[in-house]
Amino acid sequence: MTSRSPLLTLNNGVRMPALGLGVFQSSPEQTVTAVESAIAQGYRLIDTAASYFNERQVGEGMRRSETARDDVFLETKVWISDYGHDATLHAYDKSAGTLGVDRLDLVLLHQPLPSRHRGRARWRTTPPGRPPTPTDGARRAAPRPRRGTRVRRGSTASGAHW
Repeated sequence: MTSRSPLLTLNNGVRMPALGLGVFQSSPEQTVTAVESAIAQGYRLIDTAASYFNERQVGEGMRRSETARDDVFLETKVWISDYGHDATLHAYDKSAGTLGVDRLDLVLLHQPLPSRHRGRARWRTTPPGRPPTPTDGARRAAPRPRRGTRVRRGSTASGAHW
């Protein structure tokens, strides 16, 4: 993947651009042009989600850019109603189909919902291009620091970012 943006290496060895285009609140009418223009300007990371209701237009913008699929890092998010093994696999297939691609490079949980999983880490890493799957033997997640607790020199835990 060629990118004008610095590349980050994830813990599974996958490299992704550090900067990209996010299409949250981008109207479907504007999304095709925005994605096509961003790719033409050198962006190689496109961030979308099914809940943005513009995945089809993201895929169209990618195709119109005439940039090879392997040169664009595509990430999407699974909505909370699609958490769980079977639902996540279905959401992955649906998003890939809507985008018109054969694979997604990164699938994220749209927002944490620890009450659904009793506070345990429920997802394991998988090879690139495949969605995550829950694991029965999940390790216990480290407890979150209490609000106001000093977590490292110069910072404190806040309600927004743990």
